[in-house]
Amino acid sequence: MKSPQKLQLCQRVPHATRSSHRAPKPRSFSVLTAAKSRFGGALDAANSAEPTNAQNAVLKDHKKAEKGRFQMAKMLVSMKIFPEDITIPLDQLKQRIQAIIPQDSKVLRFDEEPIAYGLNALIAHVIIPEEKQDELEKIENGIKQIQGVSNIETFMMQRW
Repeated sequence: MKSPQKLQLCQRVPHATRSSHRAPKPRSFSVLTAAKSRFGGALDAANSAEPTNAQNAVLKDHKKAEKGRFQMAKMLVSMKIFPEDITIPLDQLKQRIQAIIPQDSKVLRFDEEPIAYGLNALIAHVIIPEEKQDELEKIENGIKQIQGVSNIETFMMQRW
């Protein structure tokens, strides 16, 4: 059984609010917040939004943005390196490639892919800063200069 206070509250509610007919749902966020402002005191989303610096929006830690330490995106580049001969040891080739890579770039990993008749291609996955895309050409040219490399093919680039 309902308490007398709850019974009085139910009786005070007008019949229009208890009916099954409800107002249509707003379709956009600003309409929703405008609808809330009539009842809950919320502001319109367009009026309450503060301007945000695009670099600050990307960063998780806004204090780093204030100090000027922005982390730029990096590129993952996959290159297929073809050795000149079967007799060339791929371990030595890996060490020579790592020696060529600049300090702000790094080799993520190496894979081997069989080509034909015992010849394996070396696949190097290299991470390069996005703002220094000219380093990719320097890396490719450096790898081409390594003794034992016949050809190099960049087959994939993506943001990392």
